[in-house]
Amino acid sequence: MFYCFTEKGWEIERETYTEEFLQKLTDLFTGGDFSLVTELKDWQVIQQVINDLMQ
Repeated sequence: MFYCFTEKGWEIERETYTEEFLQKLTDLFTGGDFSLVTELKDWQVIQQVINDLMQ
């Protein structure tokens, strides 16, 4: 799935997207499913989400 946000749209959705992404990772990895790793194609968004998770 690919999302494209305007700068303002990303400001609005960033926290929600980060929380949903963390929950999805937790659910998948807990079940031993690592397939999401192959789907991470939008690295700019993923890098921002990972930075948010680390803070």
